Amino acid sequence: MNWKKDHFGYGILLGLIIPIVIYSILHFLAPLVNLQLRDSTTELISIFAALPLFRYFIVNLEAEKTGRGMLLVIFVYAIFFCIREFNMF
Repeated sequence: MNWKKDHFGYGILLGLIIPIVIYSILHFLAPLVNLQLRDSTTELISIFAALPLFRYFIVNLEAEKTGRGMLLVIFVYAIFFCIREFNMF
């Protein structure tokens, strides 16, 4: 897989997959190591776990289109989380 690809759709795909994978790992491994995490904490960790990869694409690879796609998805996840957690609507 070509990690240096600069495409908006590629960024959206990465932005969708990375938090889901991190959430799944935390959800299944936390009970194994006796770690008590609420679902909201696990969701926030998975959202913020995508940010170092976003920074890598923007700063190191200068792949702005990919970074924009990732940022769009990260913002959508964060807005959805805030609406659901804080009962905004």
